[in-house]
Amino acid sequence: MKYFLVSQNKTYKDEYERKYLWAPQKNKTGQTVYHWSNMVKVSIGDIIISYVNKQIKKVAIAKSISYDFIKPQELNNQDWEQKGWKIDVEYIEPNYEVFLTEIWDEIADLLPDKYSPFTKYGTGTQGYLFELPNKVGQIMLERTGLSYLGDAIFEPQKFSSWEILNDKVALKTIDKSVLKHHGTGIPIGTRSFFELSDMNFNERKDIKLKYKDADYDAHFEFDSKETARTRLFWKSDFKDVLAREFKEYYDVLVNDLDFGDAELPKIRLEKIDQYNFSIELIVPNEIEEDFDSEEAENNLEYSEIRPEGNVKYIYGKKYERDPVNRANAIKYHGTICKICGFDFEEVYGQRGKGYIEIHHIKPLSFIGEEVKINPITDLIPVCANCHRMIHRRKNDILDLEEMKDIIDKYTFSEDD
Repeated sequence: MKYFLVSQNKTYKDEYERKYLWAPQKNKTGQTVYHWSNMVKVSIGDIIISYVNKQIKKVAIAKSISYDFIKPQELNNQDWEQKGWKIDVEYIEPNYEVFLTEIWDEIADLLPDKYSPFTKYGTGTQGYLFELPNKVGQIMLERTGLSYLGDAIFEPQKFSSWEILNDKVALKTIDKSVLKHHGTGIPIGTRSFFELSDMNFNERKDIKLKYKDADYDAHFEFDSKETARTRLFWKSDFKDVLAREFKEYYDVLVNDLDFGDAELPKIRLEKIDQYNFSIELIVPNEIEEDFDSEEAENNLEYSEIRPEGNVKYIYGKKYERDPVNRANAIKYHGTICKICGFDFEEVYGQRGKGYIEIHHIKPLSFIGEEVKINPITDLIPVCANCHRMIHRRKNDILDLEEMKDIIDKYTFSEDD
């Protein structure tokens, strides 16, 4: 989760009433401007502080990433270019009024030297959207009485068969086009994720799809001026990969057969940069089968109890093993161990494909109390070895940094 501040002196009323942020993509001379370009950094669930007349007026939650949108009619009195970005948001009323002067001493030394929303004298910097250091955002949120928003859970943004999870991860549910042809459509709402806002009719953008140890050539095409239709095409080598990996679904989809209520597999794209995407293939029924196998092996509801001061916290297999939590965590984080980088498929082939364990990285609340789990911030994929080492000692559950330190200490290169 990231924090931003939006200066809305001119546009607050219209943007608040219609629940959005909007900024031009370029200025009158055709140049990009950093505080407008910050729109593409916003992910679903990010916190945006609405700042108006030296006061925190509202707190907004991003409900979408930025997407291409012509200047709204109600903003036509502003002398800006027509082509812009829009973000859908939910505005929330602060519990307490907060003026900049009241928190200046707390945040002044935490602000960046460059691209800060405020000068060193505590006055506003000219601009629209500014990224805030996490600590500054947390202070602002706390002073408004809305600190609980930092733990909120958000649904992905959906466009047809695509889901945008954040500014780095997207999911594409496989369909007939994916398996039979050499590509898939890119809905308008997903263009900003792929950084296609500057593409024009008949233009092409070459990219690399990285799957396992191989790179596959692909490209975007903007092929319809009237509908702004964009498509992603790949070559036959990647088409063959998908047909092989999803062979049990091929006949069903290509021949338009009924597949019942089964959830179709997804292609997970993680953006390395705008020209390179790491690919993982997620098969929901395999996740459910892994869950069932682990439940049969060990049907524990809770694992180790760890004392923290006078309060007992638990690390719960109840939450790590929940099939919905597991599936959502894999969608967001993939199937590579976040501690040591282990890949089950790389070592065990088809037997290990799509397998990973899920670890709850925060101590849960009091025993017996139900808690909401955020798969983005609370759960991570870990290999079986790292998972066992984390939980090995009842009174000494290791955190991620402690595990990484151990691995760094006892893992040596051949030259050592």
